[in-house]
Parts: sequence; structure tokens; C-alpha cells
Amino acid sequence: MDARDGAFVMLPVGKPFSTLFFVYRLNYKKSALKCLARMPRGERQRVTGALSRLARDPDEPGLDVRPLQGREGYRLRIGRWRVLFRRQDDDLVILVLDAGARGGIYK
Repeated sequence: MDARDGAFVMLPVGKPFSTLFFVYRLNYKKSALKCLARMPRGERQRVTGALSRLARDPDEPGLDVRPLQGREGYRLRIGRWRVLFRRQDDDLVILVLDAGARGGIYK
């Protein structure tokens, strides 16, 4: 019996079993994509890496995620950058609303 028969599944070492099946899809608003495109390359890579981790496991303790106050949604902090998003658990979707520097993102 081998993997081609579909009789067994090999799981990646070091990955929790649940993250293989509950991966969220990332959807971006146009304004968020524009902000990401304007970021310096290194910062953009850090932010997109953090978003990938968020999509794999939105409850990962290593991510700095807090609910927004006064409105619906969450913020993800990556250094001086912030990403505002909504989490739709029923559809397994994370909608990225906006991204930018700490000072102006909440306005």
C-alpha cells in the first residue's frame, strides 16, 4: 500500500492537524491592496507573512490581534504597521479592509 492508493495521508511534521482543514481564505479590499503596494518591500513581506499566518490560524497566540473599539472588526499589529480586517468564521474568510502606518489607519 502506498500514497497513490489514497489509503493513508502523510501529515507535515510539526504542523497541528487542525490547521490543515481550517485554513481561512484572504480577501482584500482595493484600498488595502493599494496600501500594501505602497509599502517598502521588506515591510510588505513582513505584513503578508503575518497575514498568511493569520489565514492558517486566526487564534495563533504569536499574532498581535485585538478587536477594534467602536466598530466591527480586528486589527493586526506588525511593528509600526496595522492591518484592519473582519473575520467571517462561517465562510472561513478573512476580509482585509485596510493596511497602513499606525498613525493614520484608524481614521
